Formats: sequence, C-alpha cells, structure tokens
Amino acid sequence: MMSRWSYSLFMLAVYLGTFVFWKEWPSRSAFVVGGLTAAAVLAGAMVWAARRRYFVNRLDQVLHAWVIVDVVLEALAYEGLGAFVNLGTEQQPLVLRFHDNNNFLGCAAAFALLIGGYRWWALRKSGR
Repeated sequence: MMSRWSYSLFMLAVYLGTFVFWKEWPSRSAFVVGGLTAAAVLAGAMVWAARRRYFVNRLDQVLHAWVIVDVVLEALAYEGLGAFVNLGTEQQPLVLRFHDNNNFLGCAAAFALLIGGYRWWALRKSGR
C-alpha cells in the first residue's frame, strides 16, 4: 500500500516542510531559494514516479503537478507582490508577515482531500 501512496505522502511532507521553513526563517532569499529548491525536488521526484508508473492517469499526475506550481507561485509571490505594493517598513517588513500564519495547513488539507480523494477513487476504479 505504501508504494501506491509514497510520492503523494512525500509531496505532502515537502509541502508542509517548505512552509514551516518559510515561517521559521522568513527572508526574501529563503522564500525564493527554499521554494524553488522544494519545487525542483518535487519535480525531480515526480519524474521518477512517472517513470515507475506511479500515477493512475493523466489527471492524477496533473493534480500532483498543481502542488508544485503552488510552491513556485508562493516562492515568487513576495517578489511579485513587492513590485506592486509597499513592502513595509524596516521595523515591520512585509517579508516577516508574508507567511507568518498557519493558513498553509488549510491549503495542505485541501490538496490532500482533493488529490488523495481522487487518487483513492481512481485506484479503486482501475483495480490497482
């Protein structure tokens, strides 16, 4: 059973770990470097999983890729946001508040329900 869920669980752990990293060490470079590194690790692992026929179908693979896109967008969001709004003051920079919450847990739960629910259904339907 673990092999049927290994990449999905790995992805969930990296996703949560990335947000905890950002929360504990908030800086512009941590957002970009940490996020893009996490996305690269997830993308590399996705290629590895795809080669081993981990994904039930194309939609299963696309839903997993959606998480990688989310990490990339989150990693670049601060830089993108800075182009349009005031990034705060030196006493209270926006970078310290950007991910200083636990909203990512709700996103992780939504991803887990959507992707995990679909994967469970697709695995049952395919008989794997």
